[in-house]
Amino acid sequence: MARHAGLTKGAIYANFAGKNDLVAAILERKLAGDGDPEPAAGPLTSWLEALGARYEATIDEPENRRFIQAFAEFWLHGMRDEASRAVVARWLRTIRESHAAQVTALDGDSALPAERLAALMLALDIGVALQHLIDPEAVPARLYGDALNKLR
Repeated sequence: MARHAGLTKGAIYANFAGKNDLVAAILERKLAGDGDPEPAAGPLTSWLEALGARYEATIDEPENRRFIQAFAEFWLHGMRDEASRAVVARWLRTIRESHAAQVTALDGDSALPAERLAALMLALDIGVALQHLIDPEAVPARLYGDALNKLR
């Protein structure tokens, strides 16, 4: 990532107290730039369709590909380091809470409780993205939207 920005790793780290602060900043930036599409005053299905369409349209953009690669590293680092785990867990929790709030606001009649549906949506998002980057023919980006449509 440093090379892509035209900087050395040292120049990047000089702006942060450590790796956990850098990870937190990257995850916060991703949250700020990736808000959920504004739901129409309509059913849950419309919001899920919009999420699936946006996912398919943007997953292969260079910035998203770099984020997915970095996220895989953050995930692994978080599995080994408790402080990093807390940073990644907080980010994941924020995404789940946002999705659960949308589900609740749009339709309290989904197949699963909002919190469970949100957790499953995030698991699908991460799992499809990681597989898609490695084997896009076997795991096309549209699989995320297809799966969301089955969850309603």
